[in-house]
Amino acid sequence: MFEAYKYYWENAFKYRATSTRADFWWPVLVNFIIFVILYFLLAIAGFTSVTSIMNGYNHDVGFLIFLLFVIAVFAIAIIIPVTCIPRVGNQLWGYFI
Repeated sequence: MFEAYKYYWENAFKYRATSTRADFWWPVLVNFIIFVILYFLLAIAGFTSVTSIMNGYNHDVGFLIFLLFVIAVFAIAIIIPVTCIPRVGNQLWGYFI
């Protein structure tokens, strides 16, 4: 799984490279797990920020903004390798024809 994820990022800009189904789906699963963890942290940070704001404090808002920034950067970063999907699609269409 980690080798497929490493291969995913190493070949992110190689549009003529080929990959297998596992090389496509393992990174999708890992990215999903990363997003679940980040959104879980965001929910906890959001709850503590709202609670602290209601109590008159605002010191937890910085971590919330940091998490939003990390999620945005990660989402933008994974868009680039996803544009390489046609190299996987070319292999997969052969099975359906």
